[in-house]
Amino acid sequence: MRMTHEEEYGVSILTNIVGLRHSHASSLFECSVGRLFVRHVRCNPRPESGTFETTHAFWAAAAEEYFETNRNAVTHVCDWLSTAVIECYPWLMRQDDQQRPVKLMKAGSLERLVHEADKAEARLRSGLPHYLSLSANDERYERELGAGYTLVRLLTRDALDVESERMRHCIGNGAYDENLSDGGHLYYSVRDEHGQPKATLEIVAKLIDGLTYGEVRQFQGRANRTPDRHVVDLVDGIMTEMSWIERSRTKATADDLRVAFLRGSNLG
Repeated sequence: MRMTHEEEYGVSILTNIVGLRHSHASSLFECSVGRLFVRHVRCNPRPESGTFETTHAFWAAAAEEYFETNRNAVTHVCDWLSTAVIECYPWLMRQDDQQRPVKLMKAGSLERLVHEADKAEARLRSGLPHYLSLSANDERYERELGAGYTLVRLLTRDALDVESERMRHCIGNGAYDENLSDGGHLYYSVRDEHGQPKATLEIVAKLIDGLTYGEVRQFQGRANRTPDRHVVDLVDGIMTEMSWIERSRTKATADDLRVAFLRGSNLG
């Protein structure tokens, strides 16, 4: 499927929304999820080509709608693609005549990509060190949430791996390790009164009108399901105090992220 320049622009917007704009996995995302996104858009009415502002508004709205509708699936696939680059998966070298991985080009639906991501995650999880014990250097108590629940910050790769193993999602396995050192991504675990994880959060710095906030990029329960209602309510109760905002409340660009990092802002 050959894309027009406008469609390529739309894919770049979606790539930015999912946070892969500056990632080595961006090209993999574009030829997999991006390709399926364009196919989805082609099935719906489109405005006639006009000004840049009109084109941008159309694709920005389409990309946001696609991501919000398929948030969990798209995020899961992004994690898989990022891990594939880090671990140099062999299938990356099996390419078509345009140097695109055949495995990705054969996927005709988002469901198929999720299936491939599930298989890869299961293989990785089977090799995780189940005996791994964590220290105060790996995770840190952050605050009480009420009802016996606490918020714990995950500080190291080992902490992410153990959280991934216990919660059956993709925060471990290397996909997020690089983010730990850049200062603008923070990871938290919501623990119950017995110390068991009930939800995991990814917070990303966002600069809005000169102020730095923490955008809740991900808020996942076990196996990437929506967290239980009472857990959501507990986290909602600290949003203002932590200077956290929901993703839908800001249209700040990815460039704001880098500015926030340079300012050395502290989120929580």
